[in-house]
Order: sequence, then structure tokens, then C-alpha cells
Amino acid sequence: LAAWAQRQFGPEAAAAGLTLAALADAHAPVAAWATLQASGQATAVEVVRGALLALCANSASRAVLAFASGGRAFGARVTAVLAASLGAAVGIHWTLG
Repeated sequence: LAAWAQRQFGPEAAAAGLTLAALADAHAPVAAWATLQASGQATAVEVVRGALLALCANSASRAVLAFASGGRAFGARVTAVLAASLGAAVGIHWTLG
């Protein structure tokens, strides 16, 4: 589906679709990005950025669910851990270029 969206509408469509999919699960969109790279339809930089977008979208949805299901204190703790994880991933990407 991601490859079709990219062929039909360009790389932005694939990125948007995979980011939306990541609201529910981050693993499948990251695998789809890897498949796009393996088939020559995405560069390594696009894959890394797509994976970071997927992680960001998934973390945001998990934070919302944590607040909704566990209250303010639980949501704050979960969000802090998710933010630290996301920050580490972005920091590594930024450091390695």
C-alpha cells in the first residue's frame, strides 16, 4: 500500500499514510519503509526520517491513551518515558547525521 501511494501521489503520500498507520502500531510502518528502501523507492535518509515520524506518532497516541486510561499522574509518567525515548532516537539521528 505504501509503495502504491508513493507511485501514485509521491513520497509525501507514503510518508503521510505510514505516519497515520503508526498511530496504532509503529512496527508495520517501519517495516514498510524498509521495504520501500529495499525496492529502491526510498533512500536511507527517508527511511530513518519515516521511522522517526512513525515513532513520534505512535508515542503521541500512546501518551493520549495513558492519560485517558490511567489518569493524570500515570499519563505524565508514561509521557516522560516516551519523550525520553523519542529524544534519544532523534539525538542519535542528529549526531550520526
